[in-house]
This record gives sequence, C-alpha cells and structure tokens, in this order.
Amino acid sequence: MGGAITVAYTFDTTTTNADPGSGKLRLNAATENTATATYVNPLDTGATDWTAVLDTFDASSSTVKGQVRLVKTNDATAWLTFNLTSRTTQTGYREFALTNTGSSSANPFANGDALLLLFERTGDQGATGPTGTTGATGSTGATGATGATGATGATGATGATGATGATGPTGATGPTGATGATGAAGGAITVAYTFDTTTTNADPGNGKLRLNAATENTATATYVDLLDTGATDWTAVLDTFDASSSTVKGQVRLVKTNDATAWLTFNLTSRTTRTGYREFALTNTGSSSANPFANGDALLLLFERTGDQGATGPTGTTGATGSTGATGATGATGATGATGATGATGATGATGATGPTGIVGTIKEDASAVVSNPDTINFNEPDATLVTNNPSGTAKVDTSQYALLAGRSSGQTLKGGTAAGDTLDLRATSASNYTGTVHVGKGVGNASSTSVQGLTLWADGITAASGATLSGVYLNSTFTQSNNASAATVPTPRMIAVDDSHTHVASSSSVTSFSSDTSFRSAPTIKSDQGAAATGGTYEGLKTAPGCSTANSSTLTMSKMYGLRGTAGTIGSGCTVTDLYLGGNAEDISTLNGTVTRAWGWHAGALSKSTADFQFGATGQTVTGTVPSGEGAWGTETHTPTRFYFKNDSNQIWRLGTMSITGAITTGSAGLAGTATNYFPAIGTTANNNLGTESSFQMTAPASITVYAIACAVDTAPGSGKSRAFTLRNAGSDSTMTCTISGTSKACTYTDSSGYAITGGNYINWSATVTSNPASALATCVLFYTVDAF
Repeated sequence: MGGAITVAYTFDTTTTNADPGSGKLRLNAATENTATATYVNPLDTGATDWTAVLDTFDASSSTVKGQVRLVKTNDATAWLTFNLTSRTTQTGYREFALTNTGSSSANPFANGDALLLLFERTGDQGATGPTGTTGATGSTGATGATGATGATGATGATGATGATGATGPTGATGPTGATGATGAAGGAITVAYTFDTTTTNADPGNGKLRLNAATENTATATYVDLLDTGATDWTAVLDTFDASSSTVKGQVRLVKTNDATAWLTFNLTSRTTRTGYREFALTNTGSSSANPFANGDALLLLFERTGDQGATGPTGTTGATGSTGATGATGATGATGATGATGATGATGATGATGPTGIVGTIKEDASAVVSNPDTINFNEPDATLVTNNPSGTAKVDTSQYALLAGRSSGQTLKGGTAAGDTLDLRATSASNYTGTVHVGKGVGNASSTSVQGLTLWADGITAASGATLSGVYLNSTFTQSNNASAATVPTPRMIAVDDSHTHVASSSSVTSFSSDTSFRSAPTIKSDQGAAATGGTYEGLKTAPGCSTANSSTLTMSKMYGLRGTAGTIGSGCTVTDLYLGGNAEDISTLNGTVTRAWGWHAGALSKSTADFQFGATGQTVTGTVPSGEGAWGTETHTPTRFYFKNDSNQIWRLGTMSITGAITTGSAGLAGTATNYFPAIGTTANNNLGTESSFQMTAPASITVYAIACAVDTAPGSGKSRAFTLRNAGSDSTMTCTISGTSKACTYTDSSGYAITGGNYINWSATVTSNPASALATCVLFYTVDAF
C-alpha cells in the first residue's frame, strides 16, 4: 500500500531556481499544473536528511524515471502528478525535470501548505527481441519438352511457370518490452511519525506513534499522537479512519521512512477517542520481521480506507417443497366424568327477638368501678366496660376509635374522612381571622439524639396586611446546644429547618418506571388582574441568608458557610445515574409570551467585603469522561499551577494555563560536540549529525507566547570541571531563558516568574555552548509557556 518513498515538505510559491530553504519545495511556474521543474531541499519538515534518497530518483534506464505525486497533507483532494525525466545536482538542493500528467485544479496549493512528495520509480527499459528467421525459397517448376526439328514452324508456347514455394514459418516472438510507467503513488493518507517502543495505552507525545506489544508484529492496537513530526494537526483526518461501514475499516501500513524494506501491515477495525491521542484496534496481516523498528525510528503511517459494505444481494429462488410426512393416528378421547349432584339449600333460620334497651349502670375501667349511675362516660381507656342494671350484664365500649388528647401507648392516627377527596383541617382556634398557629413537635425536650421536624401551617383565606409575612412552612426556634460537636461520647447535634429523607419504593416487580420526586418545589405565579399597571417586587425561588453573631465578648470562627450546597448520598450497587446535577440545573423558559430582558443561567454579584473575593471557584481535578452531544463542560484541571479548561461535545479540550514544548537530539545522531556551539529544534526531534548550522533547526513560533520555565537534560554528564549551557534562542538571538549542566549532573532548570515573551512568527530553537570540552551527549529540552492570545 502507498508509494515506496514519501517525503514531507512545506510549499513555497516562489518560482526561482534556487534553494527553497530547509524543509521546503517549490515549482518553476506560478500556474502550478504547467510547471516543468521542481526545486526541493534535502531536509524534510522534521529536519531529516533525504539527500541519498533524492539522488536515486533518476536511477531508472527508462526515459521516464518515475512518477511524482504532490498532495496536500490534510486534504487528499488537492494534488498534482508529473512524470520525472531527469535530476540536476545543485548546491544545497536538487532540481528535477517534470512533465505534468494531471491535477485537481490549476493551483491546488497555497504558500506555506504542508505537502507530501510521493515518488514511484519506473522499471528499467527491457532489451529488444531477436529478428525472426527468413522463410525457405520455393522449388522451380519442371522444364517443357523440346519440339522435333523440321520446318520451322510457329514458335512453341512458353512452358508454365513453376509454382511459388511455400512461405517460411514466422520468426519467434521477441521478449516482452519494458513495463509501462506506474501510476501516481497510492495511499490516500500518509502521516509522518517517530516510533516509540513504549507499549502503555497513553499519549505517546508530539509526533510519536507506539504499539501495544513489545513484539511488534503481534500488536493488536496502536496509539498515535494528533500531531505529526512536523507539528501538523491530523485530528480531523484520524477521526475518519473508522468511517467505513465494513467490519474492517481500512488497511494500515507502517514503513521505515528511509528503508522501505522494514514494514508492518494491519487491518484496522475500530477507533477510540482519547485525550490528546487516538487508539486504533488492529489485526496484523504481514511484516518484514517480528520487530522491524527501533525506538526513535522515523516512520510513515499509510492508511487506505475500505469501501462501505455492499447491499445484500437478491434472495435466491425457493427450493422445492419436500413431501408431506404421513399424519400420525389420533389418540382416543378420554371419557367425561359424571357431574356431581348439587346439594340442597338450607332453610333460613328465624330472626331472634329484639332485646330490651338497658339503662346505664356502673362504668368500669381495668375491671375497677369508677363511678355508679354516670351521666358522662370518660373515654380514657380503650377497654372501658359499661355495666347495665336492667337487664343485668355488661357491654364493652370500644374507645380506641376516638382520639385521646393525652396520648396513647404506641401512638395514634387521625383521619379526616372516608372519601378520597376528604380533608383533615387543623385550626389553632375557632375564632375568625385568627393569627395563632398549629404547632407540631413543640416542647420536644432534649433532642440531642433524635430528629425533630418543626412545622407551622397557615390556613387558607388570609388577607395579608401591610408589611405582613405569609409562611407556608415556618420554623422559628432557638436551638440550645449542651455538648461539643467534637465529643466522642455524644451524638453530634444538628438543626435542620426543612428535612426530607423519604424513600420511594415499588410495590411489586411490575413497577418498572418511577415517577418524579421533588424535595422542594417553588412555582408561584405573581398575578395582576385588577386592571392596574402594577410593578412587581423581587421573587426569590430559593433564598438563603446565613449570618453569624456574637455577644458577651465571645468570638466565633465558622470554617465554611454555604448559601447553597449540593452533595450526593450513596449511589447503591446496580444504580445508574445518567446526569447528576450537584450544583443545580438551569433550564430555558417553558413558555414566553411577554418580554424577558435578560435570562441568566447563573449569576454572581460583585464581591468586595472579604479579604479575598472570588465569584466562582473550583477544586482542581483530572478531566475524564465524554461530553454529551450539544453540551459543554468547564472546570479547573489539576496542574502546576492549576488551570481552567473547557471541553466540547467532540471531546476537544481548551486549556488556560502553562503548556510545554519539547525539543531533542535522539539516537542516530553523534550528539552534541564537546568543542563547538551546537543547535537543535525547540519543537520535535532530530537525529542529524550536522548540528552546527542554526538555520537547519529554526522553527516558527505558532503564536505569541510567554515562557516561564525551561528544563534540560543529557544522557551523559559533562565531567569534572566541564559544563554545557542550554539557551532558548529567539529570532537568532539568546534569550534570558538559560540553564547550565556541570560536572556529574545530567539536568538543569531555570524559572522566570515574570516570563519571557516571544512574538508569534519568530524563529525559535535551542543552542548548547561548552566549557572545557565536555563529553558528547544526546539532549532534551522542554520550555513551559502560556499562549498570550488565550
């Protein structure tokens, strides 16, 4: 899959025959699809040197040496194709003669576009086949007989001409001519990465790719960063890798950039979106060896999408109906049992005579006489007995059906009526327009180990006087605490104005959907219906106004006071809560027929009274989970220092706070020299041995940033009395961000709390200067910064 050779460049619209600059490519015509030559730098955008490879582009003995395809890195629909016919070696760059063979448009590329140059070599021209042998000559015809000598008569007729000989056999077919030119390079998508041998499922880092197995051709997943080695963002392209409706979404080929014989191929079956990287499930389909890649190798990831699954073909014709099996014999019908006879109906007994009405005699309570000949019955006991005089006897009076004001053992229940719409109306007094209250739970006593519900209910029909307050539920009490909350031997006392801890359960397994529960609901309507142009006051759906006071030279320190606090109880095993709103949920107006000037989902007024005023605050956390479609989430992320983040429903995260960029010299390079100043990139890695030219490693700062700290490390300490100083370079000059590694140390850091500003568009890179010939080493430097525009 894909071209044998793929090189990443930045397009330069200049048409002059000259070195286009590190990592750049240009054409010799302003109308790009009429170009007849291209001028390419030996270094790609990642500073990898391709000189040896470029010098093989004219190796074919055919007139057309190969096919070149230029394609926009993040848009495969923008492309040009050419035949390559010759190479000219120029100082610092290469010139290739081209003939255009196709294009997506006359000018598919703009200045600065990230491109891929894909090259496929043409096979050598085949030898000419040998000439076929000449056919055999035909035999001569027979000579006619001589006439007798005599008078000279008329001249005899000329003998017939002999027949023409048979045509000789056709010569053997010559060998097949040279293979025709190969079409433009394949794979629609090619991304440059650096290989990381770590197998952990995590972000491999800028421009890196890793597999999930140490034996590479047994891997079942790959973890790829969103940026390639040139810092181009491939997020939108990577997220299309699983777009096919087929089970196998496409084919992946990993190939070593400068060695096409080192490769792995896989089927790709799924994509998982991770923070900062993407995970793809793979099945290996081939390899050049078990472990073709080493840590730090430059790779190309080539992806070819599988076509969508085709529609189901038409249903085949129905096969012939098999013969019907024989019908089994019907079993005999069992005999019907006899119906039993109905028993005779018994006769109704005679109604007894009504007894005489008795007279009140003695009342007994608990078998003891209380009063004789009473005119009032005292219903103090549920087992009172009425003794009659004439006729003599007793009758039990069931007083349990009546409320006992003094209270009953085990409690009692009052019910207002028997119909579903009946009510129980409790009033404080029989007086009209009363102002008294019904007290529930008044005088409970010591409540240190019990829960007490205080409740005051107002009856209907009250007309509010000027300045009056109407309360549906009103708690007005002084809670006197007699023990410390920290004492281990006594319960912690609490005072709760409104307490709802009910349990909502199902009556049977047939209940599979619960109705809504509301612990507190406020839905009043402020109504003007008297024909006046009234103005409203302020409506507060929920108002809290906690305060603090002291007296008698006392002091009080409250650790926290919450105006409103949301916290969740136990979410039991087997429970699933899709959205848990701990701080509340603000929703849109259900119906709007009037005018609302401003609607606030949440609003905090200006704060100015305390030592430190914060309108909103949040504890730092690790950002996890997927944001639902149409939603957005924000908060404070754990970091040093903590930083604000916003995450959208594509699970992209914007962060405010410190970020970092890493530059390094990796395995494959001879490393930093001990006697000269060397340079290396601020963004990405290099394995280049030529570290003495700063322009080879300068990269453009993508935005105006402020650098607050740097950290550098080497794999080999400088040695006793020796040192190496690392300095961030800005637009070709030293910045103030510098640190030095000396002696046996291998790392250094530097922090500037005020920050060092770098203007977007400036070239940035690292320099390493030496003292006393330190040991050569590989190096990594990180700069920590904030983006000024955010």
